Amino acid sequence: MGYDDNNFQEQLEKELENFMGQPVPEYQEKQEDREDDYRYDAYGGDGSNNRKSGKVKIIVLSVLAVLFVTLAGVYGGYTYYYNSRFLKGTMINNTDCSGLTVNQAEANIRDQVEKYGLELEFQDGQKSEIRGTDVNLAYVPDGSIEKLKEEQNPFLWFKGVFGGSENYEFKAGIKYDEEKLNQIVTAMPQMQAANMEEPSDAKVEFVDTRFQVTPEVNGSKLDMDKVMKGIQETMESGEKKLSLEKLGAYIRPGVTADDKTLKAQADRLNELTASSITYQLPAGDQVLDGSTLKDWLTVDENGSYSKDETAWNQHIAEYVAAMAQAVNTYDTDAKFNATGLGEITVKGKYGFQINQEAEVAQLTEELANHTVTTRKPNFSHEALYYENNGFGNSYVEIDLSRQYVWVYKDGALAVETGCVSGMMTSDRWTPPGIFTLTFKKSPSVLRGPKKEDGTYEWESPVTYWMPFNGGIGLHDATWRSSSQFGTNTYKRSGSHGCINLPKSKAQAIYEIIDKSMPIICYYSEPYSVGASTKKSISSSANKTPTQAPTEAPTKTPTKTPTENPQTPTPDPTEAPTPEQTPTDPPPTDTPAPETPNE
Repeated sequence: MGYDDNNFQEQLEKELENFMGQPVPEYQEKQEDREDDYRYDAYGGDGSNNRKSGKVKIIVLSVLAVLFVTLAGVYGGYTYYYNSRFLKGTMINNTDCSGLTVNQAEANIRDQVEKYGLELEFQDGQKSEIRGTDVNLAYVPDGSIEKLKEEQNPFLWFKGVFGGSENYEFKAGIKYDEEKLNQIVTAMPQMQAANMEEPSDAKVEFVDTRFQVTPEVNGSKLDMDKVMKGIQETMESGEKKLSLEKLGAYIRPGVTADDKTLKAQADRLNELTASSITYQLPAGDQVLDGSTLKDWLTVDENGSYSKDETAWNQHIAEYVAAMAQAVNTYDTDAKFNATGLGEITVKGKYGFQINQEAEVAQLTEELANHTVTTRKPNFSHEALYYENNGFGNSYVEIDLSRQYVWVYKDGALAVETGCVSGMMTSDRWTPPGIFTLTFKKSPSVLRGPKKEDGTYEWESPVTYWMPFNGGIGLHDATWRSSSQFGTNTYKRSGSHGCINLPKSKAQAIYEIIDKSMPIICYYSEPYSVGASTKKSISSSANKTPTQAPTEAPTKTPTKTPTENPQTPTPDPTEAPTPEQTPTDPPPTDTPAPETPNE
């Protein structure tokens, strides 16, 4: 059997294919004879079938011998062929070297190295290429290919023929400039530290009034050591693509959103901070909810939250105290927008005061029960209104310096008039302050101290009586002339503390005033209170001070009212009558505590 060495493998494969695919005619004929002999013997033949059977055996053995010789020739031929060549299916650094000699394989690898380029793929899909020529990539024979050929067993050539293949990788034969490679890689924009986003772990955060697990952020930070190592190994293996994400070169968060511990922590924190208390305060609503409650929890060095009862209760007390400090105005200076003057400071037993003890107890219970509600705090004192610093839009304003009264109803001026207040002595002056109506009565009789015989030292009938500060009140004073109201009459001949009014104005005020209207009394100018006009004064009468104040108010208004209080508008409905302006002065005795001051 002669073969052309250049086409040896091809000729062997054709021989084997032709032989295995053609039938043997002689064998078919002998098979038919054998079947006839068997049929003859079954019906009493003469034994000639034994002779035929022997012939068949010889033919079968001959065929098998030919087949064996043929197969042996093919097997030997392939063994001889692959003795100096790489087995079929041999891949060296991803280069097909099937049937190649060592020299041919090295030439093929050298050609592939010279054309080599590595495509780097980043996690965002962007790509960059490293060309072999840029890093002086070259193949340098070092005996590795020859050694690889020697390690192959040519007698196992059939493994490659029937689909078995092997991919061999080696490093010794690949050389490149590592410094240039490092420069090219580090110069890529994705490799710049400024362009790398740090990864962050999933964590429990407070978002929109609730704790929730915030997912991790992968970021884009690369492990440069892993990147360089992966690039070098890929180049040395001959691979032409490298996904840095698949390589695992990105630095990933250590805790992810599917962490069961984080979910359990968020649920627990939401339970602790589920309450929402909307406080209705004078300055507007104030909400206590999870956004504040989260800060009352204790956080350890690992960022884990927990509830410390002592610290929690302390936060409750501090919260209520801070709210009280911002809200409390009772018995303190209050801002009031005085008619014609603007903002002044007034003081009185009026305003807001939170009962801190009661509020702490209620808030503690509500937080424990995860209550959601809207309510006022527990007040010890509560002003009539939340608007206008607690004065609202309906109130009575009395300037004791200007001797003038303004009554506002629903924000509009309803009544204005001059007045005469108490004479500036310790037993008769009209104290400033913020009050409310005690009651009103029409008609009424103002009486002085009661004598032993059951009668009173004096009696002054009035039609409209409106007390607001003990025995001090607003009332009509028909014994005064209209020229006295709104002047300095109070300094020399004032009342016993009451606010004397023209009858028509007293009536108008009487019809408007009720207990929902604050009564603000103030001195807009510096004042002093002189000594008592009596040698002996009941200690409880008028609740007057035992020592006259000498200090001026905190703020002395310098502006004048829009309407001159010294010349009040004349009463258009009622003119003074002789009986309303008695020749005798009004009673000067101080009323008993249970009776009003004139």
